[in-house]
Amino acid sequence: MEKVSVIGLGDMGAALARALIQEGYDVTVWNRSPERAAPFRAEGHKVADTAQAAIEASPVSVICIGTHSDTKALLETMPDAVVGRTFIELSTGDGPSATALDERVSALGGRCLVGMILAGPGQIGDASTCFLVAGDPTDWAAQEGILRTMAPASDYIGENVAHLADLFSALFLPRQGAMFGMIFGAHFCEVAGVPLDIYVKQLPAAMRVATDIYAPTVAQTIPSGDFSGSGSPLKVYETAFRDGFSAFRDRGANMALSDLFEELIAKGMSAGYSDEHLTSLIKVLRAGRTDA
Repeated sequence: MEKVSVIGLGDMGAALARALIQEGYDVTVWNRSPERAAPFRAEGHKVADTAQAAIEASPVSVICIGTHSDTKALLETMPDAVVGRTFIELSTGDGPSATALDERVSALGGRCLVGMILAGPGQIGDASTCFLVAGDPTDWAAQEGILRTMAPASDYIGENVAHLADLFSALFLPRQGAMFGMIFGAHFCEVAGVPLDIYVKQLPAAMRVATDIYAPTVAQTIPSGDFSGSGSPLKVYETAFRDGFSAFRDRGANMALSDLFEELIAKGMSAGYSDEHLTSLIKVLRAGRTDA
C-alpha cells in the first residue's frame, strides 16, 4: 500500500484522509488538537503524536491547515524531514505566500504541489470534485493518483503556484455573481408580486443557460479576440435591459446590479461594439484598467 500522511484534521482534512483510507492508502494522520484525531485512532488508523512524526512516516504528505504561511512555518521547524519528500499543499493563501512556500520547500530539498479545493468536505471523493493544482509537471504526474483519489476531476494548471489564488478570485466572480443575481432576482419578484416559489422553481433552468451557452461563448470569444457573428449582439442586450428593467425602476426597486450592467453596455455601445458579442465588454474593462 502506498503511504500518505495527512496533516490537519479539520472538516476538510478529515474528509481528505478518509477518502485516501477508503481507497486503500496506508495513511498516517496528525492534528494539532488531539481530539480531532481521536476518531481515527479509535478506528485503528495510524495517528502520529507530532507533525514531524507524521511527515516522516510517508514520502508524500497532504497538508490542509490554516494558510500557506502556516505550512511554511510548520515545515521550517523540521528541515531534515522535508528533504526528499513531496508535499501536497491544500491550505489557503495568496499568490506571494504560495510562491514563498514553494521556494522554501525546494530550498530545503523537498517537492511541492499547491492545490485549490473547489468543493466542500461532503464532496471529497465525488466524481465531479475538482482540485486545481500547480507546480512542477513531474510532481503532478507522480502524485496525480493521490490527487484524483480525493478529487477525481482535478486539473493541472501549470507550474506557477501563484496563479492559483488569482484564478480562485477570477472563478469566485461567476460563482458568487450568480448568487447575487439570484438575490436581486428575488427582490424584483417581490417588487412585482411574483410568488417566490415560482421564481425559485425556475432557477435551475435559468442557470443552465450560463453553463450550456454563456461559458462556451466566453471560451470561443475572449481568448481569441473574435467577437463577431453573435445572434444576440450588444445592441440586443441594450434594448432588453432597457425594456425589461424600466418597470422595476418605476416601482422603486433597488437597481444597483442592473444599473452596473446597463452602464457597461452603454460604454460598449459608445465604443462601437453594438454588433459584437456581449463578451466584447471585456474591451471596456481593459480600457478602464488603472495600471494601463
